[in-house]
Amino acid sequence: MLTPRTIRNPVNVNQRSQFTLSVFGLPGRPSGKKSVHWLTQKEMQSAHVHVLINCVEVKQYLEEFNNAYFHSTGVQSTSGVIHAEFPLWFKQRLSTVFPPTPEILHLRNLAEGPIQSANEWHTYFVNGYKFHTEAWTEGKKTINSGVFVKGVTDGGEDDFYGVIKHIYELVYHYMDSENKVVLFYCEWYDPSRGTKIDRSYGTVEIQMNRKYKEYDPFIMSNIVRQVYYVPYPSFVTRKRGWCVAIKTKPQGHIENGDQVEDVAYQVDDVDQINEVVAAEDITSLSDTIVEGHQVDASILLVENNVDEENDEEFESDDNNEENDEENDEENDEDNDEENDEENDEENDVDSEDEE
Repeated sequence: MLTPRTIRNPVNVNQRSQFTLSVFGLPGRPSGKKSVHWLTQKEMQSAHVHVLINCVEVKQYLEEFNNAYFHSTGVQSTSGVIHAEFPLWFKQRLSTVFPPTPEILHLRNLAEGPIQSANEWHTYFVNGYKFHTEAWTEGKKTINSGVFVKGVTDGGEDDFYGVIKHIYELVYHYMDSENKVVLFYCEWYDPSRGTKIDRSYGTVEIQMNRKYKEYDPFIMSNIVRQVYYVPYPSFVTRKRGWCVAIKTKPQGHIENGDQVEDVAYQVDDVDQINEVVAAEDITSLSDTIVEGHQVDASILLVENNVDEENDEEFESDDNNEENDEENDEENDEDNDEENDEENDEENDVDSEDEE
């Protein structure tokens, strides 16, 4: 476990704890079962260099190193030179910087490097993408292990395409907390001989058996984008071994050129929501600016009263109709009885006359 050095002019502890280097606390979250991987010295060196060169606070020292190397050798520094010499040069350079501000204290401890044990996962969510390691995607319908890193030129000739082999979380254990950063360990395709750009269709073709020979597998998880590789059909013999790299769209993010902003698709323009207050009882309808008569609020209740009266009238009409129908039925029955009696009397008279 690494511990901070004793500094002659220490800064306030509260002030120190408020400062965080730009490479720590980045968005993203792992998923799945965590395991521990012990980094080799070669892996630690390469991973540590990638953390350094992607730290905003280290940029000025990297430029200083490149200038010093050019003045001493007459040639520009290469990636191999930076990997081999910059970490030690950076560590020695910081020891000469005074006074030790909170930033310098953090950079000095960052220069010590990560601890050897790294956390490892098979799934990681970042920038709206869901990434898997290549081994984890075997046998699955969805393959999320393809990655793409934009180069420094606009033409795409130095863009890197590859697949994720491992997902590591490096731990820089210093100050008063664990400072962690996630890197992808990737296998890259050769950007010079194994990549073709079709200007007419805007597609990128990758020759799958052309691998990048330099040992530079690590990349910061927050700067990669996701791609998937579609191979050509088997009957296209001239494209055998080639595939097309298709870039995917991040979920819940907006792409601004080559940058992916962590912004939701729907953004509320309302910065502040007013409090909800109880509505006051209406006493009148009036306009305090325009002169005129006011409307008494009691009129608003007339409609309800009228409706109730109408309902009562309708009910009484229905009752009257029912009573009328009952009376008509009774009258009909009485008339039928009277007619029957008259008919019986006439029949009796007729029978007497016949006798």
